[in-house]
Amino acid sequence: SNIQTMTSDSEGEYAAGAAGGGVDLAAGLGRGGGASGSESGERVNALLIPYGLLSCRELLRFLIALTDPLDSQNTEQMIVLGLSLLTVALEAAADHLSSYVLLLPLIKNELCRSLLQLLDIEKLPIFAAASRCCFLLMESMRAHLKFQLEAHFGKLRGIVLSEQSRISYEQKEMALESIVQLWRIPGLVTELYLNFDCDLYASNVFEEMTKLLAENAFPVSGLKSTSLHSLDALLVVIDKINMNWHCRRAGAIVEREDESSRSLAPPALGGYDIGKQIVGGEHAKVVPDLTAQQQHVLSALKVNRYLNSKS
Repeated sequence: SNIQTMTSDSEGEYAAGAAGGGVDLAAGLGRGGGASGSESGERVNALLIPYGLLSCRELLRFLIALTDPLDSQNTEQMIVLGLSLLTVALEAAADHLSSYVLLLPLIKNELCRSLLQLLDIEKLPIFAAASRCCFLLMESMRAHLKFQLEAHFGKLRGIVLSEQSRISYEQKEMALESIVQLWRIPGLVTELYLNFDCDLYASNVFEEMTKLLAENAFPVSGLKSTSLHSLDALLVVIDKINMNWHCRRAGAIVEREDESSRSLAPPALGGYDIGKQIVGGEHAKVVPDLTAQQQHVLSALKVNRYLNSKS
């Protein structure tokens, strides 16, 4: 791309030469010397400043608008292209987007709305690309997308249970694959139960999804690939429960061992230690944790010492 500046005539000549590849623009503007040369150099340096957060926001807004299914100007190829670019952006920086307040409203509102609407489209390339974007969002930013996560699971559940002819078997299979991928996220199953099933103002997402998977895992009309996906998701839940139980059991055993080691009584004193305390004049002190036999020996030694002192 050609760099053009609207300055003085001499600077315009340098700009034209730079466009033709014959003169370096920054070097040419610096030849004038003095204040004018320094100001021109600063102007050129200003042109080379990297793009900032506002440019990123505008680019993100453009990509979201490119994937809007309600816009009649967006063709299928444009939507797939926009979803592919969004996938690249989320794979590269999804963990950091939530820290920018300027970008978060676009993701929570416009992007999630477009993705949920794209899940209703019967075309498999669009559905697959939208499911991938949803997975990347829920994996890294679900702390900011509670209601969007609930709507996403509800959308997937509706696709699996749908009896409409427009919903193909492949689309149901892809929806179940999306559920399995989401449930493989570490800690997500526990988060669903705590944040939704235990919330008075939210639906029982974990219970509903578990019932859905159980019904599809053991169908009446024979096994299908959707049954295997459902069974895989149930095994993920069981594996998480088993892992949490083993971790808690290991932690309880370690804690119990620590408590038992702290509560252990000091070792019992031997006859030599008792005699040493008596000879040292410590017979008036109370010696704790002595057995009955040791107490009898201690008393006998005290009496013997008392009688020797009287004789």
